[in-house]
Amino acid sequence: MNKIISFLTTYPIRLALIACVIAVLVALVNYMSGAPDGQVQQLNDKIEKLRKAINTNPPPAGNELKYSEIIRARWEQATAPQESNNWLMYYQPVWRVAFKKDVVIRTEKPNLPPVFKSAATVADKPDRVVLTWSKNENSKAEIKSYRVYRKAAQDKDFGLIIELPADTITPTDGVYVYEDKPITPTTEFAYQLTAYTETPNAPKKESEPSNQFKVTTLDNLKIGFIFAEIDPLPRMQCKIEKYVDGQWRNKRFIVNKGEKMGAGEFATDYTLTDIKETTREEIMEPGKPPRIIKVPKIIYTDRNNNVKEYEFPIKQ
Repeated sequence: MNKIISFLTTYPIRLALIACVIAVLVALVNYMSGAPDGQVQQLNDKIEKLRKAINTNPPPAGNELKYSEIIRARWEQATAPQESNNWLMYYQPVWRVAFKKDVVIRTEKPNLPPVFKSAATVADKPDRVVLTWSKNENSKAEIKSYRVYRKAAQDKDFGLIIELPADTITPTDGVYVYEDKPITPTTEFAYQLTAYTETPNAPKKESEPSNQFKVTTLDNLKIGFIFAEIDPLPRMQCKIEKYVDGQWRNKRFIVNKGEKMGAGEFATDYTLTDIKETTREEIMEPGKPPRIIKVPKIIYTDRNNNVKEYEFPIKQ
């Protein structure tokens, strides 16, 4: 028992016990902040006595642990302001504070559809449609890409055909250009555009669709009739011009009645159905009876199975 008492009365242990007592008293002060002033004052007096005891009883010389500094640091930590849910607590007094929440308001940057200017065919280039558009000046979002949608006459909905990164296409005088190729000839198409952005505060990543343009593509086939005869066998000669691999090519063919026109890469869905002989009146000299001239007439069907006729002109 004497050893235990001796151990507890050593200077380091005494200081440690004093620190524990101070911590308990500080906690009581914080807890009893709403208690009567007399009780709070008694606790304050006890804490002040302990603090004076620490200051007036320095540790033995040569003590490298510096218990006084350790306890003083603990004291300052215990009496420092501490943040709670809605209180800032000090050793004395206790003040009620109200926290305010900062609200960050982001300005929206609308992503508006591009201004669709035109959709047009190109003369002698029936395999393409040229689209032009410009950025909507009222759009504040940074455009990452433009999306091109197309719909044929028989389609119900538009389908995405290409997405063009904005940094890979350069506008001329603010106008962007895109050629849709190769596409089906003699077909009606509708086009519309959207703008896509990744701007964080844009309400929509992809804009609403632009206005629409409709265009009918050109024919990639031209047929010229050279001559026709009925006897001994109804037949004719034609020249077929076809747009192949970005250029026009031509070739002549002899076609008999009932056969399709062309062959190989010049094959067509045109069929020679008949050759008939028709007559025309030609006035040779004023005041004289006209001359009757026999002229062959070619009857054929096109790719859509429409019946068409062609009469050779009278040679002068």
